[in-house]
Amino acid sequence: MSIFEEILVTDTFSDWLNTWNAYSYEANPLGTGTVEFHNIQITGNIYYGTTATSVLYKKEIEGYFLDTSFGPTVTTDFGRKFVEFSPTATNIIYFDFNFTNFYDISEDRYISLGYFMDSSQTANVILHADYYISKDGELLSSTPTGTSRITLAAISTQDIFDVSETLTILGSDVSSRNDLCYVKLMRLGDNASDTHNGNFNLLDIKII
Repeated sequence: MSIFEEILVTDTFSDWLNTWNAYSYEANPLGTGTVEFHNIQITGNIYYGTTATSVLYKKEIEGYFLDTSFGPTVTTDFGRKFVEFSPTATNIIYFDFNFTNFYDISEDRYISLGYFMDSSQTANVILHADYYISKDGELLSSTPTGTSRITLAAISTQDIFDVSETLTILGSDVSSRNDLCYVKLMRLGDNASDTHNGNFNLLDIKII
């Protein structure tokens, strides 16, 4: 039985929150289920504990900007738009978000990229993110607060959806939920270590 099955749908928010907190102090509980209160429903995998990240605490990136000189190609397939990061050039997009969705802003955040490759090949993609943290009352800086670069062992089968969650934004760089994080995301297709000859097709971005 999921621990959430023990929470009554008739509980007040205060009762529900107290029950939530009681479970969260257990050694390392987790559960899968549905919670309802006041016509609000939360469904999915719920993780607790000091070292686990709840899937409830994430930020959906709903839009991004293409670099005016090095932007990826926008295309449509499967009935929706996405961008194609080239295997032979550096392509760049930009997006931003704040930290209001996150319970513990001191934890590292991860850029979760939902993607597929347009050719079948066992090879690597080089992804690089520069991020800039802007704070109230401080001058904006053109120097990145931090950077993250990964060698992604891209999914080897054409047109299969996959997720990469390894680009990192350090929690130690964040001091307030109101901090604005501005991200410059690149595929370095012209880097010698980027050996995949297919487009990296970006469908979805989340911050988790």
